[in-house]
Amino acid sequence: MQRSRIMWFGVGVMAVLAVAGTVAQQNAPGLPTRADVHVMNRDRSEAVPVVIVGTAAPSVPVNVSVVGTPMVELTPNTVVNTRRSRQAWEYRQIVVSAGADPSPALNAAGNDGWEAVGASSAPGGGAIWVMKRPR
Repeated sequence: MQRSRIMWFGVGVMAVLAVAGTVAQQNAPGLPTRADVHVMNRDRSEAVPVVIVGTAAPSVPVNVSVVGTPMVELTPNTVVNTRRSRQAWEYRQIVVSAGADPSPALNAAGNDGWEAVGASSAPGGGAIWVMKRPR
């Protein structure tokens, strides 16, 4: 009886260690994941300003790949002028009555370039969806 308990205890410990080893290979909660950002522009009017901020360790380089643009070569000591710009947005609301499916209205707005950024309760039931798109 005692030997059986010890054996089952050992089997249980091994099972816990096997599960812990599997979880350790996955991305554990609280650990950072690899940040991938993909921006797909169809033409120049869809340009998205991008700011790359250093990591927690400033000595770690930030790898950036720009795909689909012609290669530009600069001679040493070339000065490239840049300017900051603020993205202008326009906003609208979509009111959906209680019990109605918001998907058709949101899909139609999405096809026109609108993005849902929030929702709240409408007076008398339903929901108000706040949409935005670049101006």
